[in-house]
Amino acid sequence: EEVEVRRSASQGYAVSEDAGYLVALHTDLNDELIAEGLTREAVRRVQLMRRDADFALDDHINLTYTASDKLAKALMGYAEYLRAETLADQINVATPENGQTFEFDGETITLSVTRLEKDHA
Repeated sequence: EEVEVRRSASQGYAVSEDAGYLVALHTDLNDELIAEGLTREAVRRVQLMRRDADFALDDHINLTYTASDKLAKALMGYAEYLRAETLADQINVATPENGQTFEFDGETITLSVTRLEKDHA
């Protein structure tokens, strides 16, 4: 007289149900999505450094970094995104002086940001 209905996701999917709606999400990550995610995490770290340095929202910067191999490759592939999101007029791949080191997703990056003068353009 009692029936219990259970939904379970197939491998590579996540399933959720609420208020009569059912959603299935494909959760497999390919190399491109992983690279994009790593770049977004790096952008987040740059934005934190900008905030901590009390830069204005429209201040352009010089960004210098050194990163682990996988992260460096991701940043090269998404260089335009990195530049646009952080207002980095210059991106230098070198060991930064007085850099700040971050670790995430098994990767390491050392970053340095320098505000460019307003008349840099």
